[in-house]
Amino acid sequence: MFNRFIAAVAAVATACVSIPSAEAALNHTVIAQKLHSLGITTAYGNCAKPGTSAPGTILGSYNSLTNHFCISDDVTDVKLLDEVVVHELVHVVQDCVGSGIASSNMGSITRYLSGGDTVHEEILDQGLIGTLLKRNKLKHVEKYTAHLPKSARYLEYEAYSLETSPLFVLKLLSKCNAQ
Repeated sequence: MFNRFIAAVAAVATACVSIPSAEAALNHTVIAQKLHSLGITTAYGNCAKPGTSAPGTILGSYNSLTNHFCISDDVTDVKLLDEVVVHELVHVVQDCVGSGIASSNMGSITRYLSGGDTVHEEILDQGLIGTLLKRNKLKHVEKYTAHLPKSARYLEYEAYSLETSPLFVLKLLSKCNAQ
């Protein structure tokens, strides 16, 4: 399964025209190896829970209960692929800063980085919202997360905000350890 995931993601990444970026392209092999070292399984295919979504509606998922990371085979654009991978990696980091990968309790990266200082946390929160506004994604995120409990909605805001900062997310991921 690991090799199929690597081959499929690499095929999408190399088959697409690369888009100039301020940050280097993601190394999907290294990312998958890191996920596996944390005890996280990976898949490339249909990421929807059976009977819950039509194919193509779920581009990626990370399940903290089962430690399963999935990227949809409907993602064919390399820029979108990288965004989806980084978005889901944010959820892995949230799992890590919560109670650790071995538990299903996810935590806020913002709260983790602020060290519990509410002033710094508020500044970081405003930065997340500002990022979503700049990317014209705030309305999309609000609509997509409206059905979620407040704590889960907040974690999605973080993921959508940080998906354009792959080097930062990879740095945080490098600090995660299997527990």
